[in-house]
Amino acid sequence: MSGERLTVHTRERRYLLRGGRAIEALLRGRGEPHEFVPGRPETEVFTVYLDTAEGTWSRGRSGTKFRCRSYGEPGIWWFELKRRVGNVVDKWRHLVAPARLPALLAGSDRGPALRPFVGDRELLPLVAIRYRRTAWEWDGLRVTIDRDVAFYAVEHGDPWRTGERAGGIPGVVVEVKRDGPVPAWLAAALSGKRARRFSKSRRALAALGTTWITPVR
Repeated sequence: MSGERLTVHTRERRYLLRGGRAIEALLRGRGEPHEFVPGRPETEVFTVYLDTAEGTWSRGRSGTKFRCRSYGEPGIWWFELKRRVGNVVDKWRHLVAPARLPALLAGSDRGPALRPFVGDRELLPLVAIRYRRTAWEWDGLRVTIDRDVAFYAVEHGDPWRTGERAGGIPGVVVEVKRDGPVPAWLAAALSGKRARRFSKSRRALAALGTTWITPVR
């Protein structure tokens, strides 16, 4: 199983805002949003976070997170690994057909890029997160606004089917990725809104009151 490996030397900062109109107007004044799908300036992101039964990353045993993600295109899923060491983000992702996802999670369809991180152990769904994302990209700068961030319980047999809503994040989440200081025009708009050590996945796990899920046999 081949994949796409990305190593990004960048600083990632997150901000929590009550509303997103002002920051969106500022960003639109400097350019139009990036369209992942042509004709759609906003993308619906659906992510299912996964882990081993012992909690490889959710209990702090590893800095590598496992997730499956859809970017608003029916039938297209990405399996992703994400590891952060200081300011270096190491990502690996693989486009997976929906029919192959169960075998990948069960451990029977793993390749050399994934096996060193998790071997053949089963990966279990922890939580699902949905939100609407608008993104801007310039040379050396990427800014995203995530709205309507909602957490959901997931089913063991069908992790792509969400259960009841388990909370969310009010307002919007702004993420800024840049190789160096945040530009002055953007830093002024986000002053005092920095959310240090913030993580959607950690917030979601806390909302569910769990860090890992034992498989149902």
